[in-house]
Amino acid sequence: MVMAFHTLNLTTAPHIAEISGETCGFITRVAWSPSGGALAVGYGGGVMLWKGGFGGKPDAHFKHAAPIRDIAFSPDGKWLAAASGDTNVYILDTLGLNIITSFQAADSADCVTVSPDGQLLIAGYASGLLRRFDLKARKHADAAAHQAEISRLVFSMPTRLLSGSRDGTLKLWEVDSFNVIDSLQRVAEMDRALWASVNKLQENDAGSPPLRPVWVKDIAIDQDQAAVAWKDGTIVLYSLAEHTLSQTHSLEGHKGGVDSLTFSSDGRLLASGGRDHQIKLWDVSSRSLLTTLASHRKPVLTLAFAVNDLFLISGGGDNALKLWGVER
Repeated sequence: MVMAFHTLNLTTAPHIAEISGETCGFITRVAWSPSGGALAVGYGGGVMLWKGGFGGKPDAHFKHAAPIRDIAFSPDGKWLAAASGDTNVYILDTLGLNIITSFQAADSADCVTVSPDGQLLIAGYASGLLRRFDLKARKHADAAAHQAEISRLVFSMPTRLLSGSRDGTLKLWEVDSFNVIDSLQRVAEMDRALWASVNKLQENDAGSPPLRPVWVKDIAIDQDQAAVAWKDGTIVLYSLAEHTLSQTHSLEGHKGGVDSLTFSSDGRLLASGGRDHQIKLWDVSSRSLLTTLASHRKPVLTLAFAVNDLFLISGGGDNALKLWGVER
């Protein structure tokens, strides 16, 4: 008997349950193809691809000695980009995950995204370098974008890009010129007792601890709205309507930090995963919590809704991939 599922929406989301799962070491990113027919998983040993349904042995497997830190499908779903710790960004076909070409830089490629027209590939590196590849012309341009590892890159529209970094900054870019349109930084005061102990001081005599940057862990985009996961546990929603980073709301998401975010295709649901091992589903409009899922045993590192919103996939630090849905 073939199982049928409800679309995930504000009504069905509270009833979501785990459907199936697989084990995969050091999961970094999950991504659905634009058609929704394929699921790719980047992990410590390469990339796995399921074409016709999740579960069991993958249909294709790119085995790699260095960890794959991020993946992104092309708009037509015919290839995907994989950012590797070996300093390369690989372009893999989605027939068998064979290497079409690769681009090398000086340090670890930590994140990657593809433009909506499929002509540009943007990679972020551990040094804070941002590199734009013109895939047709086979040329690249660089920007010294951040002072630490770039943790996430997402196109907000064909000519706009959002970047987040371990240096605590979130930046909105004009892609063609690599000009910064707007930027902000989130900082927090270091723990006073820790500051005193590290510097071998009495807590009362330690003075004011320095401010430390709050890491941007993930970014999700829905039209002219961005949701940003900060390491301090806060989820902040920003309006991009005026091509600026204008904060609209915040959610106190997860104790210990938020690691992952994804919007449903209609933008009404937001899923978040945290270091508390939980997944939370939110009503974006009312900012109300719909349900909490507590099946993972370690932090939830990556999340993605299927394009048709029938499923949610999660990957955790417990090496578990979990498929979620609401059965009819």
